[in-house]
Amino acid sequence: MKNKLFKIGILLVLVFLCSSPFSRSEAVAESESKVTAVSAGFDHALALKSDGTVWAWGANEFGQLGSGTLIRSELAREVSGLSDIKAIDAGKYFSVALDKDGQVWVWGYYNQTTNVENFDVKGIDGVLSIKPVKLAFAKDILSISAGETHGLLLNTAFRVLAWGNNDFNQTMPGSSTILSATPSILKEMNSNYNTHISAGATHSVSADIKGNVWIWGAYSDGFNEIPKQIISLNGLKKVVASFGEMGRGYPGEDTYAIDGDSRLLKLELDGTFKVISNNVVDAIFYQGNMVILDSDKRVSIASMKESPSRVPNLSDITQISFKNDTLLALQDNGTIWSLNSQKSLKPEAVQGFDKAQNELNYFSDMKGHWAEKAINTLASKHIVDGNADGSFRPNDQVTRAQFIKMLILSDPNKYQLDNDKQTFKDVPKEHWANHYIESALSGGIINKDDYSASFEPNKPMTRIEMALMVGNTVSGFNSSSLKQNFTDSNEIQSSLGDLLNIKNRVDGKELLAKANGRLNYLLDSKIIDGFADGSFKPMDTLTKAQACSVILKLAKL
Repeated sequence: MKNKLFKIGILLVLVFLCSSPFSRSEAVAESESKVTAVSAGFDHALALKSDGTVWAWGANEFGQLGSGTLIRSELAREVSGLSDIKAIDAGKYFSVALDKDGQVWVWGYYNQTTNVENFDVKGIDGVLSIKPVKLAFAKDILSISAGETHGLLLNTAFRVLAWGNNDFNQTMPGSSTILSATPSILKEMNSNYNTHISAGATHSVSADIKGNVWIWGAYSDGFNEIPKQIISLNGLKKVVASFGEMGRGYPGEDTYAIDGDSRLLKLELDGTFKVISNNVVDAIFYQGNMVILDSDKRVSIASMKESPSRVPNLSDITQISFKNDTLLALQDNGTIWSLNSQKSLKPEAVQGFDKAQNELNYFSDMKGHWAEKAINTLASKHIVDGNADGSFRPNDQVTRAQFIKMLILSDPNKYQLDNDKQTFKDVPKEHWANHYIESALSGGIINKDDYSASFEPNKPMTRIEMALMVGNTVSGFNSSSLKQNFTDSNEIQSSLGDLLNIKNRVDGKELLAKANGRLNYLLDSKIIDGFADGSFKPMDTLTKAQACSVILKLAKL
């Protein structure tokens, strides 16, 4: 009897563990989190992981990667500033994310009528941002859809909101306004209990709980300034706004739907439809091409004039995304497969999602380099970026402006970006490094009196100037004279004196003593170091690799 009760007890414990909210599925280690959603933009891509983080890779000329830069990245990088994200979507040159609290985050460029030369790190009325920012007036949102240059939202009241470009009334029906930088509810559909939304290139689509499908904007067969009901379908599962063959208002800007029988339908304005395919889970149409995910978890692709054919060696697919000839297919194990429909139907796995960030090689020329770990770690935090060709060139010299930018970005909570001033005549407000240099001035990293009216931002950094700037970021102080006996100690003192201009300053000796004390602290803390031959080489130029090593030690990332 006791054995029987013991077995029953063990069984109950196992049942509890399997059903408990503290089961392993809720406590997956970060390293085991997998990709749960993908989205393809025009030449960039997004991925959402089960831990709520968003990753981005590809083109970045409009800030669509959200990295705080305009540098392209061939490897996926986590988008900083985002957490607890539950949905993502990529537009042409912009990205959208929805968090668990119903707030919407956007980054990149979604207004083709605005001059890109007006680019600003703070964004322009929500039109452009190189880092994720909350979309104003977008609260309690259930779902998102990114079109070519506009977006749709569905809120908890099941109302449709639209924002972005409005050149074809795809955002604000009946309005002459070209751009809506903040979302607004479509008043024409206030009485509808909406359940589905889809943004195309120049038109928008929604459907309500009764299966009524509404369209507005410009499409292949017409133009609607206000939403128009075109059909009613039973058991509607999804509506799909296609992207026209030439992207904006050309043939191919059509509307599709997946009904309760898993049929893919092309919807006509007269209330009729044409069956395109059966057993369909999802479908995407872009510039004359069609991609279908079927109930067998297989993917088919074809031009609109051909019958779809299955992509070989691609199975167990749970989600697809397709733009600009690039197909992303998400496998149920979290693997992302990518292929270009115009080049090859051989899928290639997207790398990097199953490794820790600091184990990734972000650059093509860093494998095996002594500073590989430091550089990759800083790259994962968006503190450093590479070149357009994917290289980092670790032995290149670092300029004053570049090093100051690294210092500022390594501690963003301490230093606030400021681009409303101009202290040096050669660093005007429009200079790319102005806000970093002004922040360095206000934060005490550099002193205006140490320079003339010009800062020379492109001047290569010397090792002693690096030591002086880094020393100004720490509070540590150790003795007023240099303790370590370098073979070139006299040169160190001479170069420090020149930098501080002590000969022409009343407090010159005091400044030199403080600089030595901070240099001692940096040496004792192993933040900076000399060379094996016993020298410090104060006037040698600082390399990018050396700079990254110092920044990593300083920031303790």
